[in-house]
Order: sequence, then C-alpha cells, then structure tokens
Amino acid sequence: MSQASEHTRWQRIYRSLFRVFGPAQSGPPPYATEAELEAYRASMVPPVARTDLGPPPGYRFTHYTDASGIEHRAVVRDTRP
Repeated sequence: MSQASEHTRWQRIYRSLFRVFGPAQSGPPPYATEAELEAYRASMVPPVARTDLGPPPGYRFTHYTDASGIEHRAVVRDTRP
C-alpha cells in the first residue's frame, strides 16, 4: 500500500459504516491502525486502586477479632481527647 492510503477501498467503506452505525460488539475499530490499537489498549487498562486510604476526619479504625478468630476492622467515631 502507498503511504497516502492506509486502507483499501473496502476497508474504508467498512470503517465508515462502523463510524455511522457503531460497533457490533466492544473492541477496537475494524482494520485498526497501530495508533488506534494503542489507544484502545491504553483505554482498557484499569485504574490503579488507592491503598493509602485512611479513616474519614473525626473517625479512627478499630481492629478486633471475633469468636471465630477472624480479624475485622471497624470505623468508629474518635472521641479521644
């Protein structure tokens, strides 16, 4: 293929139908270029979960173990002076 045309005539027709009617299922566009595939992969990466969450202001965490030996963490109002 020449540099000016990335897709064949039928690929361009199929891609224009995709733009008008949308995808039949989720995924990248048909005959996607490398840039489109990279953008699709980047959009599919899940966000990183925050692990440094603390208790809300005025509350604190209390750790306790129940009768079965399972450790729990509860948020209680901080009444300490």
